This record gives sequence, structure tokens and C-alpha cells, in this order.
Amino acid sequence: MLDPNIIKGPGDFPMGGIDMIACSGAGIAASADLRTNRRFCQDPTGATGSMAFTLLTGGQSNPCNCGIDKPGTLYLTEYGQELTNVIAGAVTANLAGWTKCECGGGGTQNCARAYIDINFRIVVGAQ
Repeated sequence: MLDPNIIKGPGDFPMGGIDMIACSGAGIAASADLRTNRRFCQDPTGATGSMAFTLLTGGQSNPCNCGIDKPGTLYLTEYGQELTNVIAGAVTANLAGWTKCECGGGGTQNCARAYIDINFRIVVGAQ
């Protein structure tokens, strides 16, 4: 997710927690959320689902981040906001996931991590 109120053109931007993206005054330009069926989580009823990897604001003081205190960086080489403009660059990020489908508040015994390194080029308005 990108915040167009902060990103006005190409450059390097620090990633932040998904819970703070687009919050007025938070200053977080981008966040990442990864869902995968390569790893599963299990809720308290025993049902399994896709593992979600993200990061919440709070760094190491937030136990849901699996000890990750710096999520990563968004690198933009092209940035346009009008239809048919291009947004291009790369993102590298460390994200946290929980094998029990939710944090559970404390400890990292059910914690899992994902590292993403993605180069992208998209057209604004493309589906």
C-alpha cells in the first residue's frame, strides 16, 4: 500500500506498519501485506487458513512483529498518479506472521517471518 499524500515522486521511502498507513500525521509512506498458501495458520477452533504476513507499528516493543524493528524500504524509479502513468521500482521488507492466525500477545513461540524482495512495474488503473 502506498500513501499518495506522502509519495510525490521517485525516491527511497521507509516502510511502516500497515495499521498506520494513510493515518494523518503518521508519516508512513508505504506498507506491505503478504498472504500465502505455502504456509498455514490455525485458529482456536482448529480451522486452518492462509498465513498473513505484515507488520504493525511498534517495532520490537510490539510482540506481534516477531522482533522485527525495521520493516524495509520502498524504492521508486517512476511514479505517476494519473491513469496510464507508470509506478515502477522495488520493495524489500521483513514481515511477521503468526502460526495461530493471530498474535496471542506475548512471546514468539508461534511467530513466523517472511522476507520479500520484489521488482515491479505497473500501470495506474490496470487490472
